[in-house]
Amino acid sequence: MVEKARIRQASMSDVAEIIHVENETWPLGEAATEEMFRSRIEVFPQGVFVAEYQGRLVGVVAFQRMHYNLDTPISTWREATDNGMTRASHNPEGETIFGIDLSATPLAPPKTGTRLLAEVGRYAIYHNLKRGILGGRIPNYRQYSNRMTPEEYLEARYARGEPLDPEVRFYKRAGLKIGRVIPGYFDDPDSLSYGVLLIWENPFYVKNRVLVALVKPFAILGFHIYLRIKM
Repeated sequence: MVEKARIRQASMSDVAEIIHVENETWPLGEAATEEMFRSRIEVFPQGVFVAEYQGRLVGVVAFQRMHYNLDTPISTWREATDNGMTRASHNPEGETIFGIDLSATPLAPPKTGTRLLAEVGRYAIYHNLKRGILGGRIPNYRQYSNRMTPEEYLEARYARGEPLDPEVRFYKRAGLKIGRVIPGYFDDPDSLSYGVLLIWENPFYVKNRVLVALVKPFAILGFHIYLRIKM
């Protein structure tokens, strides 16, 4: 049986290793900086989780809270995240989780990325948040750009019914829905700077705040059962 990574909240002492994870995961110039992660942990320490495996960090996820209307388009990653610093973009009262960063090294055990996302979902359920959203890459689009638009690329499927793009495929398997294309979302040559809005609606969200305390234990139990089935 493959040993799983341990998922825990990050601390300032993890930042150097987190940057190593970033540099192993992202192309040159696209990884988050030490300054960004120090700011994220300082602003919202509950919004950064790391995956630890055999004494070293092999994954990280970072998110913020914000108010968001799904009918209002996200412009760019930098604008949505205060240039990755989150000081001006994180709202502690926000009812939507916005995914900033998800990274896992080649040494990470299988499903480490999914388990990091699950920890974000657990936070959303515990705090009764409406949804989670993020802007994802479409790194294989460059290969298809002379044949189809980004929208057509996201609609296209392999014979077995899965999206062409590996990152979109990962998020789809994790339970997120594919939303609109976001032109110029971030500087990514492989995606031709396009992003895609990915959405997870919290199935346990309760609008009536009086009922939250009553529903929470059952919601968390339901989520744990779901994770056991998926993982």
